[in-house]
Amino acid sequence: MKVHPSADPIPSRLAVPGPGELEVWWTPIDLGEEVLSRAATALDPISLAKAERMRRDADRRRSLLAHALLRQLLSAVTGTPPAELVLERRCAGCGATDHGRPYLSGGPSFGISHGGDVAAVVLGAPDASVAVDVEAVQLPERWDAVRRHAFSADEWDATAHDPGAGRTQLWARKEAVVKATGHGLSIELTRIAFAHAAWATSTEHEPVDHGPLVVDIAPGEPAAPAGPWAAADLDLADDHRAAVAWHGEPVATITTHLAAL
Repeated sequence: MKVHPSADPIPSRLAVPGPGELEVWWTPIDLGEEVLSRAATALDPISLAKAERMRRDADRRRSLLAHALLRQLLSAVTGTPPAELVLERRCAGCGATDHGRPYLSGGPSFGISHGGDVAAVVLGAPDASVAVDVEAVQLPERWDAVRRHAFSADEWDATAHDPGAGRTQLWARKEAVVKATGHGLSIELTRIAFAHAAWATSTEHEPVDHGPLVVDIAPGEPAAPAGPWAAADLDLADDHRAAVAWHGEPVATITTHLAAL
């Protein structure tokens, strides 16, 4: 993991991000049982029961800490205790409210992700569509199985110099975009494209900072909202790659915090 000098406590009051602003908060999952027990008190009964049913300890930790982080941040924005927040759902495809992407009525837009040893949350302006994705860097052979469903031939060739980290970063960008549309992986990742310069996704050890990346979503079903769409890489933890994506208002400021839970 990357060594950070300090973690930021979640403040008791947190302002809603304004237009063009994103707040990213993240945490490692390798925390002590005392922290996990404290985090569990932030979850509603349904989310807590779902996390506790997970058989693998790493999966339980990811789910518990990601949802606790989300609820603590939303609590700091709204003043409502974390476990009492009511998150609603709406399906971007059919409009049903018994499934689909969660949202907080009257609150900031948000996205949540957990992968490898990291959990992350992004907050945006209330009318924005935002998402985050974090992935542990995968071995090159892992990508062979999903090549046709995730990468164009040009993207595949352009990341051949660093297939583990490079393709992990591209996957994180693309998954952040499809999450932000509300459709998730029902949108084929091959429909998501970036400018050619963005194919240089990493050096040997670090992501390349491209700034905001213009995203093109090819026509198809399900249809994504008309652009503009954009994405940006995040530098969170060693051996991980992450990205945020958003729709509409250009983002000028992305602030990243390591959260002290």
